[in-house]
Amino acid sequence: MGGILPDEKDEILMMIDTAIRRGESSLKPEFLRGL
Repeated sequence: MGGILPDEKDEILMMIDTAIRRGESSLKPEFLRGL
């Protein structure tokens, strides 16, 4: 998680939340692995 700025982190979390709401839960593990 080293070089991620707070704003970028919030954006990623929003992307995860949006994906979950769309039912694309398969994206979540990939994002979390990237963090």
